Amino acid sequence: MPQPQIIAAVILSICFISLATPTSPQHHQPQHTQQWLSSHHHHHNGVVLHRKPHGVTPNRHHRPTQQLSKNNVVASTIPHTEQPSHHGPRPHPYHVGPHHEQPQKTTGHQGFNNTPTQVHPLFQEFLDAHNKVRLEYNLPLFTWDEKLESYARDWATNRYFDCAVKHSGKPGMYGDRPYGESIYWSYWPHSPARIVNSLFKEREDYDFNTNTCKPGKMCGHFTQIIWRDSRRLGCFRQKCHGNGGYIVVCEYDPKGNIYNAKPLEAHLQ
Repeated sequence: MPQPQIIAAVILSICFISLATPTSPQHHQPQHTQQWLSSHHHHHNGVVLHRKPHGVTPNRHHRPTQQLSKNNVVASTIPHTEQPSHHGPRPHPYHVGPHHEQPQKTTGHQGFNNTPTQVHPLFQEFLDAHNKVRLEYNLPLFTWDEKLESYARDWATNRYFDCAVKHSGKPGMYGDRPYGESIYWSYWPHSPARIVNSLFKEREDYDFNTNTCKPGKMCGHFTQIIWRDSRRLGCFRQKCHGNGGYIVVCEYDPKGNIYNAKPLEAHLQ
């Protein structure tokens, strides 16, 4: 019968051999990082369109900053370009979807109203905000036009599912649209005053002497608002599907931003 010391030595030896045996090398799979696409900038007829990244849902607690370079706005344009901003939430007086309700006309307030008929309070806000700018330049005030409102409504509701910031009419065909047009998008239902004020801020980037925007800047929304020959206005705000945000369409008649023409001068007889 073997001695206990010998058995212990054999067991200990086996343990050392086991510990010394090299293990199979582990193969590490390369790690893949997920990359989010940033906003794409598409130059279209002199307008930079900022499109929302596909598949990216914003943080509901984040509010867009009021920087001109980060906004989703387009406008009818001449060779100089345009684009403003948005800021801060505000209760929407009525939310509309593809089966929207026709807003009832109400008593409304006078304000800068230059319209003989009464309009919905939201539309009155758009009219007042535009005419406040017109007054600064001693221009004839806009009147609210139901035909333009209907045109803006049709295009805004047409964008209900994608909330895409794009012009009505044929792509790239400014002359194809019957009216001047500004389009504004945000995640929040910004007030008409905020929206128009962001367009008005483009004044800082417009040179009245040369009738051009500063290099790399946009000013066509501003020049459309102060276009002397434009006399009628119609806007509509549409809540988009799901978390798509809000899109605002404004139409101007007669349309402005005519090539080589200055906004404050009269060009129509």
